[in-house]
Amino acid sequence: MSSRIFKIGTRTSLLAWRQSEMVRDLIQRNVPDATVELHGIQTRGDQIQDRPLTELEGKDFFVAELDRALLNQVTDITVHSLKDLSTERSDELRIAAVPPRYAPHDVIIFAPGVFANGNLTNHLTVGTGSPRRKACIEAFLPALLPHQNSRPKVVCQPIRGNVDTRLKRLREPSQRFPQVDAVVLALAGLERLWANPKTRAPLEPLLQGTRMMVLPLPLFPTAPGQAALAIECRADDLETIQLLQPLHCETTASAVHGERTLLSALGGGCHLPLGATALPDDRFASFMWTTAPDASGRIQGELQWAPKTPLPPLPETVRPVDGVAAKPEGNCSKAVLASELPPEAYVFVSHRRALPESIIRSPMDRRFWVPGVETWQKLAAEGLFVSGSTDGMGWHRMPALAANTLLELPQDSGWHVLTNDRASGWSNCAARVQGTYTSEIQDDLQFETALQSATHVYWGSPLQFERYRDFCPDEVHHASGPGRTAERLAAAGLTHYTVFPSRKSWQLWVEPSENSANKGEAS
Repeated sequence: MSSRIFKIGTRTSLLAWRQSEMVRDLIQRNVPDATVELHGIQTRGDQIQDRPLTELEGKDFFVAELDRALLNQVTDITVHSLKDLSTERSDELRIAAVPPRYAPHDVIIFAPGVFANGNLTNHLTVGTGSPRRKACIEAFLPALLPHQNSRPKVVCQPIRGNVDTRLKRLREPSQRFPQVDAVVLALAGLERLWANPKTRAPLEPLLQGTRMMVLPLPLFPTAPGQAALAIECRADDLETIQLLQPLHCETTASAVHGERTLLSALGGGCHLPLGATALPDDRFASFMWTTAPDASGRIQGELQWAPKTPLPPLPETVRPVDGVAAKPEGNCSKAVLASELPPEAYVFVSHRRALPESIIRSPMDRRFWVPGVETWQKLAAEGLFVSGSTDGMGWHRMPALAANTLLELPQDSGWHVLTNDRASGWSNCAARVQGTYTSEIQDDLQFETALQSATHVYWGSPLQFERYRDFCPDEVHHASGPGRTAERLAAAGLTHYTVFPSRKSWQLWVEPSENSANKGEAS
């Protein structure tokens, strides 16, 4: 390595500086004798904080000054939050590395006292300067908040500033922005600050007494590129390009490329309320949730995906059987706990039926997590505060969330899982699993008859598959969502099966004529 000093140009905000320090440390870990220094630069976006970005003309609010320093060789490297980076970049610059992405979610932080004694005000004010967040929050958040009689009204107030500045609005107003009941932030940014003792210190008093809710990606896809970093240098600086190459993660780069391609196609920037989050999953070739307004301004969700193995051609005559719609399961017994849960337990409620009445009556300080939006909404309607979900992708998503130091989630053994007492597939999981209800599989002659001539079957549960699979023809194409049922299908050694992101995505495949008006899948 030469005696050259590599200068990283960075915004001076707490988060930007921390992210640049992280890149510096990664470089020096790979090349111990490299000398890397940080060079602070004020950007237009940092200087103008009395107006939302949507009211400012132009673009590259957090980038232009950094670009100028790089092109003028004042600096050698720039670390960007990739969501701040325009899709149109100078040919003189090169993104030399995109490190592994953090969890891409948004998180909403509620002020102390908002949920005092389990009660929630009928009117909630959420601070955000993002048109995308505003549209999704006002449309979808009320159904996710704890309520029993009527959903609270949620309105958004414009708010600007760095992470610490926005968190202060939970406790005090400012001359520019009012006090709010909650603020929305990128989970990754908070995690990066929280993981370092120096940057955690100013956050600790601001987060004291607050409550966090990790917003589900199917309803709240984030800004394209959120939670990823882009490390740029000059395109002709071969030494720096070589220095940065070990930091690159192709999986992350591919995911954010898909998000930014969509953003570019729509001609968008921060003014466009577009959400797009691609989630790598080894069961799918591609997978991305999106939200955007329709012609009337109403927010619409869509799921774009492709299976890892291409779907086979449909036969001339398709006879699909939907196991969820068939509902061959009998009545469920009432959900009860075999043993009481600790007052501050971390509880994964695998299905809305698995929630015992005793918990509804006395929620305590337990942290509730759920598989997806439907179960979340059911628990919220019982007055329970749900902290987050596995985004409908199954329990195997939980370890990645548990790696987040800010959320302080336990590993498997620290969880209490409430589920069907006949549920299979949990034997390889160290969580404390309690069967809280019984769902009897009853004989259903109509369902059996339909299966005997079926070409495609979507299974609603592992129990249903085990009970009825032998009624299917050998050549039938099996399918399920990405949860425990998918694990059961994989273990069965089937010749023809596909894991779909959701039941709706399967329906769009096997019933194209009935769904031709719907080009994508609504979230």
